Amino acid sequence: MKTTAFIHKVTNEERQANEKLLTKFSDAFNSAFNEAAMEKILHPNGRFFGNMNYIRAISAMRKKATGKNGIGDRFFKDTNYGIATDHKIGEVVMELRFSDFDPFIDEDYPSYTFGDCSDYRFDELIIYFAFSFKDGKIYSIRIPRSFEKSIAWIAARN
Repeated sequence: MKTTAFIHKVTNEERQANEKLLTKFSDAFNSAFNEAAMEKILHPNGRFFGNMNYIRAISAMRKKATGKNGIGDRFFKDTNYGIATDHKIGEVVMELRFSDFDPFIDEDYPSYTFGDCSDYRFDELIIYFAFSFKDGKIYSIRIPRSFEKSIAWIAARN
């Protein structure tokens, strides 16, 4: 079975604007969940996590960021980026890592690259989000089913 996918090439200006949006998203998600910042970067006509509007999506993300089974009081460690390889190939995938690492007691926290398994020693929680952009805002957010570190990994296998 042969499949084809189109990857939309973005300009440098679009890429830089999208990178700023991703940084703002990461900051808003990790800093006690900043709803006002989220409202500024999400597209009002976008669709998030299936078919949610941006208000419901903010509520769902707040629950994940502050709820009982969410990141809670975990230590925010790192943000890494990759690319989606599922039905929406080419979307930017953000990896957020949270753990029970205590910088005052535990040994040096190892560095991880995109896609590495969670570290059971620190009860690490990893969240993946895939993004699309429109009109200078985040147009969609979803949970990707498969992803890779880079396009080079995909090209090497083909």
